Amino acid sequence: MTRVYIEFTRPLGFNLLSWLIRFFQMTSFSHVRLRWNLKNRQEVIYEAAGSNVRFLGELAQLDKPVKICKTYCMELTDNEYRQLLNKAIELAGIEYGAFQLLRMALFRFFKKKLGTYKNKKTSIVCSELVLYILKESLKLETDLDPDLAGPRELDILLDKLYNSKNSVLRLGV
Repeated sequence: MTRVYIEFTRPLGFNLLSWLIRFFQMTSFSHVRLRWNLKNRQEVIYEAAGSNVRFLGELAQLDKPVKICKTYCMELTDNEYRQLLNKAIELAGIEYGAFQLLRMALFRFFKKKLGTYKNKKTSIVCSELVLYILKESLKLETDLDPDLAGPRELDILLDKLYNSKNSVLRLGV
């Protein structure tokens, strides 16, 4: 079994985009990412941030420290972990979807969806990436639209799935 953590974060210093996301989402966090340890105990972060979807090793994480506001733990079987890694590798390098943030904001104001959810991604934002991984590789069943779900909506979904007795998420429940 491998533990993978879904972390909701925000930058330690001031960042206008982060502040706007937190303001409009009404949350203490503006970003969501995945974290796990490799067999050699090296920590890996997987996220959509900056200019693309990327893996970060321990040294790169020191460059931009964040405050972890909330964490969910998933315990994956070896097969589930392989599926997650395969999907993560497939999506690595995809462009960060800055325009998707605008589309999400417009949807909130006008209640009209612009664009559609596709298997072939050309750009992606953090909450969309994590939800896409959960749906496509770990078979999470939800009506939540990855194109429109922000960190807040993903947190609400995960909170409903969270099993506090085991401190582990049970997907597909």
